[in-house]
Amino acid sequence: KMTGAGLLIYKERREYENRTLERYDDNSPVIPPDLLTALENTDDALKKFNSFSPSYRRLSILWINDAKRGVTRKKRVDEIARLAAENKKKQWT
Repeated sequence: KMTGAGLLIYKERREYENRTLERYDDNSPVIPPDLLTALENTDDALKKFNSFSPSYRRLSILWINDAKRGVTRKKRVDEIARLAAENKKKQWT
């Protein structure tokens, strides 16, 4: 059984997740500027990234946007761009 404080945190997190997912409910998620730049600067990465399913693109963008530090965000952007150039998808484990 959850304590009052734990239940409050749980409810806040669920509300945050629902608001976040509402922004990405269409089939063509908006690519953030830093990811777009990285994809454009990598051979054919943008074309390959756009060929992936909308759900994969949405998940990748959510993963990037969920980074708390700028350094982490840059690493994630670079990883997605590198994988897209190789026509590979990140394995979400």
